[in-house]
Amino acid sequence: MLHYDATGRIIASQDSLHGQRETFAYDAAANLLDGPQAGAGLVVHNKLLTYQDKRYRYDAFGRMIEKRSAKRGVQRFAYDAESRLVEVRNDDGSVVRMAYDPQGRRVEKVEHGSDEYPLGETRFTWDGLRLLQEHKYSQTSLYVYEDEGYQPLARVDGAGPLQKIRYYHNDLNGLPEQLTEADGHMLWQATYRVWGNTLEEVREPYYIEEQNLRFQGQYLDRETGLHFNTFRFYDPDVGRFTTPDPIGLLGGFNLYQYTPNPLTWMDPLGLSCSIDAKKLAGRLGKAPNKDYRAHHIVMSNSKDVRMRWLRRRMDRLGIDINQKENGIWLPANSKSRLPNTKATAHAGEGVPGNAYKKHVWETLKGAKTKSEFEQGLKTLNLELSGGKTFPLAK
Repeated sequence: MLHYDATGRIIASQDSLHGQRETFAYDAAANLLDGPQAGAGLVVHNKLLTYQDKRYRYDAFGRMIEKRSAKRGVQRFAYDAESRLVEVRNDDGSVVRMAYDPQGRRVEKVEHGSDEYPLGETRFTWDGLRLLQEHKYSQTSLYVYEDEGYQPLARVDGAGPLQKIRYYHNDLNGLPEQLTEADGHMLWQATYRVWGNTLEEVREPYYIEEQNLRFQGQYLDRETGLHFNTFRFYDPDVGRFTTPDPIGLLGGFNLYQYTPNPLTWMDPLGLSCSIDAKKLAGRLGKAPNKDYRAHHIVMSNSKDVRMRWLRRRMDRLGIDINQKENGIWLPANSKSRLPNTKATAHAGEGVPGNAYKKHVWETLKGAKTKSEFEQGLKTLNLELSGGKTFPLAK
């Protein structure tokens, strides 16, 4: 069971089956805070310094360079000139080094002991921006996904006569919960905390391969506890990226944010929201000022079934998700609104909450032609320009 605040953020999760309860508080920029009430702390420049038992340090570029936690002790992180994580030094003296191809995809991960002796090497093969195959020791695993998506359907472990096909059973957001044999026998299962941290993992003794896929596009690095997220790393301890969005201010007011809600949003590349935001911003023209955000009327990255249905309708009608008719500049919040203007705030006035999605759906679902759909977008644009607000979640 989930509980939300007025802006649609998860503030509590209760799993009666496993006796697990989590509570969350946030500042205005969606940074997690210690304490029962929002506003219980100050996160300067969105650089989270403390959360529960964890302590963080950053370099001049805003990249996490040190993390201290009760579970893993002190970890230190090093980056290359492209801000790609290339080395992690753990408290036990072990070192994890990574290599990338010219497109920024990770192709190798090597763990060394405190004596620099190599403990394990994993090589990765890609199909575009989806992880296709990994090879570790003598084990090879190949991944199969849904069409044009990142949700795993199956994996092929091994080769030759020993090859086995295993099938994924996922949560609604694509997070793997079980892995079964062809006959339905369960050989791996896991439960998670809200922001993707593994709570419990159980597998059959004979299943020697690791199941490391997490949120769509993410791969758990067990050596560090971080999730590789294609173009950035994600820290499930705090539900955010370890480095700022490379797009800069067009990425939103919090450049470390993963998604507003991990159950209904996804970011398989670690920057998909920012890519769409940049494209849309370029087509909308100059922003009213630096505190305005390029907003997709039909949301580009929401897993909400209504938004997904509308995106498919747009594809069939030949309407690009990032064309200017589907966008509008909105103030980041009510305080950012320019004098003598009424535009709905991008946060705090029901966007992008459930009531907003319902209204967009009701306005556009009946459009059968491109002109009808674009007229619906125009209507929604005028409403947002005029300051229409939407009921907030209870």
